[in-house]
Amino acid sequence: SWNELKYQIEAITNTHGSMKAINYISSDTVGANWRIQARWNQFTDFTTISRSHNPKPWSGTIDTKNFENKIKINDRENVTINEEAEIKTDATETAEESIRIHRKIRYKLLPYLYSHSIENYLTGMPVLKPMLLAFPDDYFNNANNWPYQFIFGNDILVAPVYGDFNTMEIYLPRDNDWVDYWTHDVYKGGGLVNYDTRDINKLPLFIKAGAIIPNRQEMNWIDTALTDQITFDIYPSTSSSFDFYEDDNITTAYQDNHIAKTTVSVVKDPDNTISIDISPISGSFKGVPSQREYGFKVNLIADEPKQILIGNVLQSDWSYDHEINQVHIKTTVDLVEGQTIIISK
Repeated sequence: SWNELKYQIEAITNTHGSMKAINYISSDTVGANWRIQARWNQFTDFTTISRSHNPKPWSGTIDTKNFENKIKINDRENVTINEEAEIKTDATETAEESIRIHRKIRYKLLPYLYSHSIENYLTGMPVLKPMLLAFPDDYFNNANNWPYQFIFGNDILVAPVYGDFNTMEIYLPRDNDWVDYWTHDVYKGGGLVNYDTRDINKLPLFIKAGAIIPNRQEMNWIDTALTDQITFDIYPSTSSSFDFYEDDNITTAYQDNHIAKTTVSVVKDPDNTISIDISPISGSFKGVPSQREYGFKVNLIADEPKQILIGNVLQSDWSYDHEINQVHIKTTVDLVEGQTIIISK
C-alpha cells in the first residue's frame, strides 16, 4: 500500500538505518497496484540495492493478499486497507514505462553510485543520507523534519512520491541552488517548493549546484567485460570537486587497496570562465589504463562559449545545445599527467 511505501522510505531517514552507518538498505518492491508499483520501483532505483520481489513488476496485476498473509505486521500505526481500491487496476496501464525510464537512469549512474560505495567502504559514510546528515548546518534540518526525502550520494536529492498526489512539498536545503533533473529549472537559494507530481513517470530529482556526476553509457544490463564510457555531468557553481573511484570491477582486491582515484575539480570565475581540472590518477588496480576518453556535459551555460581550450590547445570538436544550455566535450585524457579544460565566454 502507499502507507507501506512511506514506511520503507522512512527506514532510510529515521534514527536507525543510515544514521547508524547501515549502508545497504532496500525493500521488496511489491505494489498493490500499478501506480504504487511504479512509484516503489522509482524509490528503489535510488537506493544502494535495487530489486523487485515481483517477477513481472510492470504487470499491475499483483496478488497482494498472499503477501499480506505472510508479512502482515499487527498494530502498524495509521495503516488502513481499502481492499477494493488496492486490488482494482486498469488493464490498459502498467508501470512498465516508468520502470524502464528509472532503471536506465540508475544504470547510467552506476559510476557515481560505485564511487560513493567505495567511499562508504573507506570512511563509513553511507551513500543514502538523511537530510540532517547531509546538511547538518541547515536550521530546517535540525531534526528528522523531512522523513520522505534523502540525498543520494552527495549531490542528488531524491523525493519519492509516496501517495497518489497531484503536488508534493519538497524541501531544498537553503544557501544552495538546486537544478530540476528533468527540466533544468534552477531553484536559487533552495527552500520549500510545491512540486507537480502528476506525471507518474517522473521521480522528483534535484541536482545540487556544483555537482560533478560521472555517468556511463546507456545500457540495459551490467557487463564487467566492457569498459564504461564515462561522461561527467557538471553543474558549475563557484568551485567543487568529485573523487571518481574505480577498481577491476570483478574481484574483492579493493579490500587490499587496489583502488584508483581521479579527482575532477571545477571552478567558475566571476566572468563565467569555467575551468575543469582532471587530476593525475592515484592508486592502481589490475588493468588500470594510462589514458582514457572522457566526455563532459557542462550545464547551465546561458550562451554559447567563445572558445574551449584543452591543455592550451584551441578546440573545434565540441558542441553546444541551445535548448538545454549544455556544452558537450569529448577528449582523451592522459591519466598519468592529468588534463585541464577551459571554457571561455
